[in-house]
Amino acid sequence: RGCEDIARVLSDVRERDEKTPTQPLHNLFTSPTTTTHPTHAAMAEVTRTTTVTVTTSPAGVVTTTTVTEAFAEPQASVPTSTKTDTSTDVGTVDVAAIGSGAAPAASKKQSKKAAKKAAKKEAKKETKKEEPAAEAGGLDPKLVKKAFKEGGKKGQDLSGMADMGGISFFHVALESCDGDFALVEEAMKGANQVVAPDSEERKGGAGHLGKMFLSASVKQLVIMVHVPEAVREKMTLDEWVEAVNAEVKGEILEKNEEYAKIIAPLDESKERFPLKMRDAGINAGFALLRSKKLVMDDDDSDDDVDYSALQDAAGIEW
Repeated sequence: RGCEDIARVLSDVRERDEKTPTQPLHNLFTSPTTTTHPTHAAMAEVTRTTTVTVTTSPAGVVTTTTVTEAFAEPQASVPTSTKTDTSTDVGTVDVAAIGSGAAPAASKKQSKKAAKKAAKKEAKKETKKEEPAAEAGGLDPKLVKKAFKEGGKKGQDLSGMADMGGISFFHVALESCDGDFALVEEAMKGANQVVAPDSEERKGGAGHLGKMFLSASVKQLVIMVHVPEAVREKMTLDEWVEAVNAEVKGEILEKNEEYAKIIAPLDESKERFPLKMRDAGINAGFALLRSKKLVMDDDDSDDDVDYSALQDAAGIEW
């Protein structure tokens, strides 16, 4: 009988050990969780099923293991004690990669995503750095576009009038530049832009002509002169600037053989107003052109073209 009792005890112990779940391998790869261990009073049996996926070779063989664990959960009124599981969740793990010391696939993907995000942030920073630089010039893109467009239209008119009447020098009053040298420069670029022979767009095309662009605001008059080499034999830039500035009495900011810039500020005490100075400068320049026979009088025309009407329509003074 004693032997039977011992055998029965051993059998009970074996059955208890078989029913008690051991800690599965996947616990090494699960996220930190908190498991509650209650006292033995008022327990309710709960079954938890966990499915773990493990990649066991580089070839991609996948093993799925289902583990069922049974534990007791306390009722609401029973005090409990808490124990924290500090294992780490890395998702699907490549066992072969871990053995070779290589980084898990999930970590590589995260690194690529982080690199892309960093690149996008750097691109945004560069864009923000460029925007203040454009604003630093004080140029509104809309005004720049408008000035360039006006210059292109004036250049088209100058080129057409030169073809009809053989005129090479013009005074042009600009409307969109408001006494701003930067905008006057854009208008000059628009007038001088090259026009392709087969292009339908004809704006510009006046790069071979002499022209003086004048723009007046309430505060100042600015003048930009362009005398290309093609017409320099007829009149030099120095001659033109000297004649006009003698009337305007402005400051010559820049000057070389081809370009010159003049500024004449408002002076109320001497009754020197920008619009008044602009008209006086145009008249002085026109007198010089006439003295050199570089303008066409209406009486000299052999055809029926009214050049005065053309220049008034285009806002151009010869």
